[in-house]
Amino acid sequence: MKDSEVRDYINGMLGANGNSEGMGLKVELHEEDYRQVISQALAKLAPYYNGKRYFITDHDHVDLSDVNLVAVTNVFNVSNSVLLNAQDFAFGGQNIIIYNADFRERYISYTAYMMLYKEYDYLRSQSWRLVGNTLYIHGFQKSTLVEILVRPTVVSDIESNSQYCSWVKDYALALAKEVVGRKRSKYTVEGSPYQLDGDRLISESQSEKANLEAQLIGDIFVI
Repeated sequence: MKDSEVRDYINGMLGANGNSEGMGLKVELHEEDYRQVISQALAKLAPYYNGKRYFITDHDHVDLSDVNLVAVTNVFNVSNSVLLNAQDFAFGGQNIIIYNADFRERYISYTAYMMLYKEYDYLRSQSWRLVGNTLYIHGFQKSTLVEILVRPTVVSDIESNSQYCSWVKDYALALAKEVVGRKRSKYTVEGSPYQLDGDRLISESQSEKANLEAQLIGDIFVI
């Protein structure tokens, strides 16, 4: 998801025609206001959301201090990831043993076994470990694919197809309504048939925030 998508959603719902330039009805939000409401929405979601991310590296150690890391979940050879199944194929749940002439109908041949064992032995030599914010990688060939879990700190940490995209947009909108409402509540229009809707926006914001926060601890969003 992009930052501009959230801004356009806020503007559109507040009457600015969904335009990030704020065309249409005036929306009393400044650049810092947008940053604050989006940041607060992500901070509210963070304890309930682990975003899965992948990156490729050619290095034997990687500094992950620039991401809000939850965990490193796996490391794969980019070109030989299929070999990760060798151990399960050779030893997993099949009672497979070294070639036995009396039971050759039931067990893999000695040649196939040795091939699989060679691959398994190679995979067994591969290792990775996270020390502080540095991931150390050993024994992998060429590029490695790293799978990590992160807490969202920027909008792009939320996958575009995630169910959380709409939640972030709605929560940022509720926060924006409160900001606009408080600004409008500072003014009165004497003798005019029009009334500023600051109080209404604040009330809507409080109700919407409470509903969205309840969703986070409900059945839908429990992680």
